[in-house]
Amino acid sequence: MQDIQQHMVRMIDDYMFDEDLKLLLMSCMSDMEAASLSWSKITLCTHAMLGGDSLDIHRRAALTELIILILDIVDDLQDQDNENKPWMRVDSASALNAVLALIIGVMGELGRMNASSNMLVEISKIIARSINGQHKDVTHAAATIDAYLWMTQEKSGSLFRLACFMGYCDTACAEGT
Repeated sequence: MQDIQQHMVRMIDDYMFDEDLKLLLMSCMSDMEAASLSWSKITLCTHAMLGGDSLDIHRRAALTELIILILDIVDDLQDQDNENKPWMRVDSASALNAVLALIIGVMGELGRMNASSNMLVEISKIIARSINGQHKDVTHAAATIDAYLWMTQEKSGSLFRLACFMGYCDTACAEGT
């Protein structure tokens, strides 16, 4: 897990230059790490179960955590809950800058890893599905039990799918799936 944490810190150092913003991002990552980096564990486990041997697996696991962090921050800003989180203890403009900084860091890291276009498209589709579910949540569009279950599958199930995909995407993307 230390490799994953080191990759996340390196990404922040590589892409962010403002010390205040770096401190906020480090605080956000520390809060996330307190949750035991469970999303990256799913990425690593998927990779191991499928016999993966990627040298970039810890970088991809770190990206999984950062993408989940981005979505958590946005969810909390929309719902105005979890007031004890670092991103909720700063003004919303700073929290939004943290989101933007993390997005740019993820994009830069995917580029640095020479992610295939298939990989980028699939990651985008998975995240977009989660955002669609989030939008249904914030607009209270789930009026039935079935609609609520579908919304939950889109919003949260997509996160699990992302964590798994990041564990096998080198094989899946090479095959074009």
